[in-house]
Amino acid sequence: MESGFPEGAYTIAAAFDGAASLYYSSGGGLIGSGENANLRPESLKVVKMAEECLKHMKKVDAFPIVKPGSTTFYIVAADGVFGYTAKEDDLGEKRDKKLSDLFHQCHSLITQMRVADEKRQAEQGGGGQPATRPESK
Repeated sequence: MESGFPEGAYTIAAAFDGAASLYYSSGGGLIGSGENANLRPESLKVVKMAEECLKHMKKVDAFPIVKPGSTTFYIVAADGVFGYTAKEDDLGEKRDKKLSDLFHQCHSLITQMRVADEKRQAEQGGGGQPATRPESK
């Protein structure tokens, strides 16, 4: 899932093995979060929900930068890459009946990734500043 804002974008990726990463267009992110036993189930739930949403997506061969206020979902399948773009507000307010639940599950995963990262930093003595993160809805 990619969401765009005037100042940039972020991408969250979840894989079939439970791996999850969050990338910021400004650089940095949270990589390898699926290794955390508490995050793996959240990531796998995203993958399962995405598989169920595939029927609402169209095959794509171009990957434009997501526009501010929009969210694009991509699923990499054996027979190609499928995509779906909607207004972030429609997804967040559940006006988009097709992928709103997936959008909210992705944000749940982002929240859990942030919590795990903050806990990890606290356990390591608070070294470093957390990266700027998207707001979870």
